[in-house]
Amino acid sequence: MAFFDSSISYFELDRSQGGAVVDLSAYITDVDGLPGSLKLNDVTAIGATSESTHPSTKSASIAISGNWDDAATTGLDAVIGAIYTAGQTQTLTFGYGPEGNQSSDIKYSGECWIEDYSVKSAVGNQVTFSATLRVSGAVARGTY
Repeated sequence: MAFFDSSISYFELDRSQGGAVVDLSAYITDVDGLPGSLKLNDVTAIGATSESTHPSTKSASIAISGNWDDAATTGLDAVIGAIYTAGQTQTLTFGYGPEGNQSSDIKYSGECWIEDYSVKSAVGNQVTFSATLRVSGAVARGTY
């Protein structure tokens, strides 16, 4: 069994809608929400003594957070902030490698919308950000 340090995790996102993906790993300190969840419908019949469920649709929201940066073309704010404030018109491609992005490393990927984006400043602390990316369609599990 192999264990991995999250310092090698990798996260990429479209730099512009429909454009090439850019590595945002240097800014992100936390990724959560993949591969997602499965909705279970309650199909319990009247008079049953135990609940019965049936699988329905899958969904995923990716919560990312970390250190805010305004580098002109590759900084976190130049990618997520610019698209979010301009008004997103199409989904963005994302890729997440929990164990990195080397050949044969696991990769979760798909298309998403920026659901929310927030920049936080507090006295005595570094400026940080948080964002929620709502997956549109299926999350694919493959390798780099």
